[in-house]
Amino acid sequence: MSESLPNTVALYGLGRWKGKFHLLGTDVPAEGVTLTVWGRPEGAVEATSDASGIFSVDDLPVGRDLTYEVAADDYALARPTPSAVIPEESQRLEQNLALERGFSFGGIVVNVKGEGVPNARVLVTCLKSKERGKAASGYSVSAITRNDGTFQLRGLLDHADWTLDVNHPDYVPCRHSIEDLTKDDQGLKIVLQTGAGISGKVLFKKSMTPAPGYWVRLQDPQAPDTTFITAQTVDANGEFTMDRLAAGAYRVGAIPDNSETKLEAMEEVEAQDGMDVSVVLLVPSPGSLDVHVQLEESLPPVDRLMLRARDTDEGREQEFVVVTIADRT
Repeated sequence: MSESLPNTVALYGLGRWKGKFHLLGTDVPAEGVTLTVWGRPEGAVEATSDASGIFSVDDLPVGRDLTYEVAADDYALARPTPSAVIPEESQRLEQNLALERGFSFGGIVVNVKGEGVPNARVLVTCLKSKERGKAASGYSVSAITRNDGTFQLRGLLDHADWTLDVNHPDYVPCRHSIEDLTKDDQGLKIVLQTGAGISGKVLFKKSMTPAPGYWVRLQDPQAPDTTFITAQTVDANGEFTMDRLAAGAYRVGAIPDNSETKLEAMEEVEAQDGMDVSVVLLVPSPGSLDVHVQLEESLPPVDRLMLRARDTDEGREQEFVVVTIADRT
């Protein structure tokens, strides 16, 4: 007697999530609510509830927390957000989701020329709600801008404070704060900058040859040396490139080890939107020094010495590792 082949769900360890959207505290169904679930290499999977509030999503990973988002014009996902895990054994999850009343809010994302920016991701994250306090903290809704740059965020909480983040691979990421957002507020217009670029080389001062392995730090000129915006290592040619930077003043510094705090070379630059700035950082040249120490016979025996040397050309001091003195007997 032959055994039947496993279905696709069983073969690949994928499962189904079926449930119902309903208004919080009631059994009233919510129609037209979209559930988006992430976790598949191919991308997100979506399902929209029918007139009975029923939704069903297939081909989802089993045995781990699912990342999901709910979007609807007149509803928001009730807090706290429940976790969703499809059991490995049954590969089926029956779990409903409660909603509360919400609203939609739109706007447009444009570049500095006023042209709409398509395919930008707009994400709003709730900080607190007047009605729910910090219990609403972390609730988020996202949208992708259309071809004309417009977007619609669905399922927002009324009278809440939000942070709004906009990201696009060709523009500088931006963040805005929105206080006490209500359904009566007007839409937002968000302007994205193309961004500035800072590139250059790190060279040894004496030989003017590349200094591979060095780190380049980008800092706020007004901030302490121990803090930095971003950092990267130079390539084999001593070159580095930093792009999609907001316009403004920056300190660019070179350091041999990113765990250190003192820069060996630095320049301050003014970055402008849509323009690149070139920088050359000159760092001390490497070298070596052979030292022979001979002690006077009248001196007491010495096991260890600490030596300090100063490079007169580079103007820097260096403490050598401890030197062991051989027995004179």
